[in-house]
Amino acid sequence: MTSKQPIIGAVERGGRVKAKPIAKAETAEMEAAAREMIAPRGTILTTDEHPGYGRVNRFVAHRTINHSRSYVERDLFADQFGATHTNTIEGFWSIVKRAIYGQFHHVSRKYLPLYLNEISYRYNARRRDDAFGAALHLAVNP
Repeated sequence: MTSKQPIIGAVERGGRVKAKPIAKAETAEMEAAAREMIAPRGTILTTDEHPGYGRVNRFVAHRTINHSRSYVERDLFADQFGATHTNTIEGFWSIVKRAIYGQFHHVSRKYLPLYLNEISYRYNARRRDDAFGAALHLAVNP
């Protein structure tokens, strides 16, 4: 048992990320959060072997990577959707951890969603030519 706040996240291959805290890392909570974050039509969800993802295959195509065997696998969908891996979201979690340890130092559960929104915004705007101008625009015109 841990006292850490569970967070669920989803990232498009080469695209945007969404992340939010959830009450418990259990099947019903994770399924509800996944339904909220994912457009099921034309999507293949790739996750690790956490049992909380057990029911997501009821609404979206779901493939799993078993990290005790490998970190990247090729399957039937590899030619169309790429190899099976969770490296993209793992990279985002690394950015979140670095932000908390190196920049914010302490994040309370109360304000965690706001920190996640900021980190997600920076991740999603990382390839924009005018990320600073866009941030200023949002600050002036929310």
